[in-house]
Amino acid sequence: MPCHQMKLPFSFVFVAMSLWGSIAQAIPEAGFAEVHTATVQPWFDAHAQSGEIRGADGLRLRYRMIRARRTSDAALVILPGRSEPAVKYAELAYDLSDLGFDIYLLDHRGQGASERIAKDPEVGHVAAFEDYVSDFERFVTQVVNATSYRKKFLIAHSMGAAVSTLYLAQHPTEFRAAIFSPPMYDVITEPYPRWVARSIVQGAIVLGQSEHYAKGKGPFDPNEKFNDSTVSRSRARWNQAHALSVDHPDLRLGGPSNAWVNAALSVRRLERKASETFRTPLLMFQAGDESIVVNAEQDYFCTRVSSCRLSRLEDSLHEVFMERDSIRNRVLAETRAFLKAHR
Repeated sequence: MPCHQMKLPFSFVFVAMSLWGSIAQAIPEAGFAEVHTATVQPWFDAHAQSGEIRGADGLRLRYRMIRARRTSDAALVILPGRSEPAVKYAELAYDLSDLGFDIYLLDHRGQGASERIAKDPEVGHVAAFEDYVSDFERFVTQVVNATSYRKKFLIAHSMGAAVSTLYLAQHPTEFRAAIFSPPMYDVITEPYPRWVARSIVQGAIVLGQSEHYAKGKGPFDPNEKFNDSTVSRSRARWNQAHALSVDHPDLRLGGPSNAWVNAALSVRRLERKASETFRTPLLMFQAGDESIVVNAEQDYFCTRVSSCRLSRLEDSLHEVFMERDSIRNRVLAETRAFLKAHR
């Protein structure tokens, strides 16, 4: 079965933005910081209620919930990637708020506002990838499903998309449709071959260094420069995301631990098994200029899952929802059209 690719010539008539008005385009990068500070962040702070649940092991998991202006019969869940706090998606939530969804955002265990796991709170650590899946299952059951929605939709990025893939393989009818921005089905391990990288982290785990930074990784760098970015070519959005961790030390997360890398290298096997039972209608974005995750695994998944449609963005880096306007406007247009088509 061929890989399903979608290149849709969407265009929208863009209208003026207001706190609860029609929002149909990304905030332009020109003047982005001013608009985000004056409009988006105040909107998010005013409407995003905070909540907390417990993981199976008792770990505190924080989330945000934004109620639609009018009573809604549909929910939209946004699941961030590794190291990303939920608040990083304030702009996306704002962009989509006119669609009338109740919006939910979860901070994964060990990052964002959720409880940290490692002794060093900046180490991105997890014992097993299945812990993320279990947390997400609890979040959907205890928080999202506390309201009886007729339809639920999911947007997930990178690690969050991998978590969502495993969840949806087990719960194929829980969400009406899903959108994945480059899913982390396998990680690029350069300069090491994959088997060497796994041997290194497994050796470190045997030596009792499970929670230590993986080789070549370290704490969050407040002095990192945009020119070093491997995730986005939007200076405005990269600066905004970087400033979150600079200004809020409690949100900072550095590189992954040996255990996290070992768990991440197990995702490929789990993803391939999940492709056998995955049925949820899916729009998957793929970054053409990728240096974080392995595109070939995304191709593998979409080749085997008939409900998957792949939209490749040739000039995009990894964070397609945080990219420059020329890319993000297309991503947002395709996202809105896909959500409306399944609404």
